[in-house]
Amino acid sequence: MDYLRGMCGVKRIDRVRNDEVRRKCGVSRSVITELDRAQLRWYGHIERMPGTRYTKQIYQVLVRGHAGRTE
Repeated sequence: MDYLRGMCGVKRIDRVRNDEVRRKCGVSRSVITELDRAQLRWYGHIERMPGTRYTKQIYQVLVRGHAGRTE
């Protein structure tokens, strides 16, 4: 949002909402939405992989045991 605000010439002190800044800059989706879409795309890619691929095996691994205490 800092980048978009800089592009539009809007400062935080102007108290303009993020939706308004996105609309002024012509950006339809937020960064969070784009990250969610990318994660879902990656998840679909992994789900279609054959089970012999290391990426899918690592994704599906079941870790046994418990975490030790951190100090």
